Amino acid sequence: MNYIHLINQFWYCHKEHHFNPSEIALYFGLLNEANTLGWKNPFRQSNSYLSATVGITEPTMIRARNRLQQAGLIGFQSGKKKRDLSTYYLKIFSTSDSESSSKSDSKSDSVSEENSLHNTKHKLNKTKESKSHSPKRTVSEKREVELSESAQKFAQWFRGLLPPDRDTTDRDLRAWAKTYDELVAIDKREKQEIFAVVKFARQDSFWQANFLSATKLRHKDKTGTKYYDVFLNRMKAQHDAHTGTNGNGVNGKSLTPYQQRQHNGQRSVTTLVENARDFAASLT
Repeated sequence: MNYIHLINQFWYCHKEHHFNPSEIALYFGLLNEANTLGWKNPFRQSNSYLSATVGITEPTMIRARNRLQQAGLIGFQSGKKKRDLSTYYLKIFSTSDSESSSKSDSKSDSVSEENSLHNTKHKLNKTKESKSHSPKRTVSEKREVELSESAQKFAQWFRGLLPPDRDTTDRDLRAWAKTYDELVAIDKREKQEIFAVVKFARQDSFWQANFLSATKLRHKDKTGTKYYDVFLNRMKAQHDAHTGTNGNGVNGKSLTPYQQRQHNGQRSVTTLVENARDFAASLT
């Protein structure tokens, strides 16, 4: 097999499929393994060894190899038992190409690889042509891709709040950015308050393990309350508990129930916005 051709083939395919870092690492890990074995194709290897070699968890490795197989870059057959070795083989976009190239000599390999590369370019050009002649997108589709700069920065900021081993795709980032724009435009949430609520929920002892996607902010719990309001109310309650002024008046003076509610609401929201201003300002 031709090492350079396989690398070029991968990057051509990447233009269409937009592989994430884990998928890229796994493919080149398999490429290196095949090269180490003298281009033995197919070859057998354990999932634990491959995941450790490329520096990702085994579940992540399994998701990555499924995506690479769907893109036509590799094939694999899992062992019947958990500890059995899996069989991997590198493909040239179709099983028949891979089988013929593994059985032919080096000259026929070179010819088939050149033809495959030509076919790949042709497929990419056809994809571009079909997109250019496709019907106009609807208003809802345009809104999905036309995300504000603040929303995109919010999505990147949210990813930084997640555990380091949490996999994030481009689709996740777009969904989080879309959620941010909807919070501002539809739900009329203050931008600085959004950052404060999100940061609180990610640091909360309970929610940090159950709030791993920003799209949850606009979802509802069993009572029909949006999780954004669940987080906001919890944050306000903790704030009031720390200040110790909830229901006890201000400066020793008793307040009517209406005055107390008004005071608590103004004090909590103002404090939240002030606390969020320093990091929200750098992202909006």
